[in-house]
Amino acid sequence: MTPIQKPAKFHYDSSIAQRLWARDATLWSNDERHIDTIQRRLGWLDSPQWLRQQLDDLYQRIYRIQAHDWKQIVLIGMGGSSLAPAIFSRMATANPIGLSYRKLKVLDSTHPDVIRNILAKGDITETLFVVSSKSGVTLEVMTLCSYVHDLLRQKIIKTKHPRNFVAITDEDTPLEGFARENEFLDCFINPADVGGRFSALTYYGMVPAALLGFDLHQISKSAEREAAECRTKPNEHNKALDFGWHIGSHAVHGRNKLTLMLSPEIEPIGAWIEQLLAESTGKDGRGILPIVNEPVLHPGRYGKDRIFAAISLNN
Repeated sequence: MTPIQKPAKFHYDSSIAQRLWARDATLWSNDERHIDTIQRRLGWLDSPQWLRQQLDDLYQRIYRIQAHDWKQIVLIGMGGSSLAPAIFSRMATANPIGLSYRKLKVLDSTHPDVIRNILAKGDITETLFVVSSKSGVTLEVMTLCSYVHDLLRQKIIKTKHPRNFVAITDEDTPLEGFARENEFLDCFINPADVGGRFSALTYYGMVPAALLGFDLHQISKSAEREAAECRTKPNEHNKALDFGWHIGSHAVHGRNKLTLMLSPEIEPIGAWIEQLLAESTGKDGRGILPIVNEPVLHPGRYGKDRIFAAISLNN
C-alpha cells in the first residue's frame, strides 16, 4: 500500500493497539447503550486462530460435499456475509491457475431475470446450493432457498428432501432448523460474535473458498502472521494501524474521499474494501467514502477532499 502523508497535528495514542486486542469497546463509543453490542461483535480478532483450529474438520466436510461431483455451485446470500464469497469467486475466475473445483456463482438478487439466468445455466439437480445467512431469517435468502428447494423437489419426485443444499448460519437460527429438517448435506455453524462483513475467515468465507479450491492452510498462516504483527508491533511500526490512522486522520480534516487504485490481479477486492470502509466508518453522520474503479485523472481535476491508496501484489 502506498503511504499517505499523515497530518502533522495528529499523534498516535500509544495505547490503541493494546486496547484493541483487549477488546476495549470504548475505542468505538463511550455510549453505554452501544458498549455491550460492540463487545459481542469483536470475534473477528480471533478469526485466524479459529480458522486454523477448524481446518482439518472443515476439509473433511468439504470432501464429503464434493464427492457428489456437482457440476456447478450457487451461493444464495445477501449483504455482508456474501461479500467475501463474491470476491473469492471473481478472484478464482480471474486467476484460475491452481484452483481445482467448479465455478461458484453468487445469487444475491431478487430480480427475476438474475434468478432465471443463474438457474438456467445448468441442470439444477446437479447444482450445489450454499445457503448463507447469519441471522437465518434474511427474507431474501430464505425466500430464494424455499423457491429453489421447491423447484428441486418437483424435479426429483422420489426424493422428499433434495440433498443439494449446504447451510452456513449462526447457532439456533431458523435456517439451521430448516437445514436439519430438510436433511441438508451439511450445516456449518458460525461464531456468533463475528459480524457478516468481517466474516471472511469464518465459514461464511472459507466454505465457498474451499469449494473453489483455494488453499485454506496458506490463507490461515498468512492471516495469523499478519494478526500477530498487528498485535505485537509498536504503533509506529504497525502497518495496519498506521494505514488506518492515516486514513482517519485525513478524514477528520475533510479529506474523507478515499480513491483506491488496485493492480489488475487483485482488482476484485476493491468492492470488498469499499463495503468494509463505507459501512464500518459511516456512523453518526460521518465516515469515509471509498471510490473504486474510477478513471485516473490529472491531479488538478480532483477536489481537496481526496486521498489515494495504491494496492498491489508484492513481486
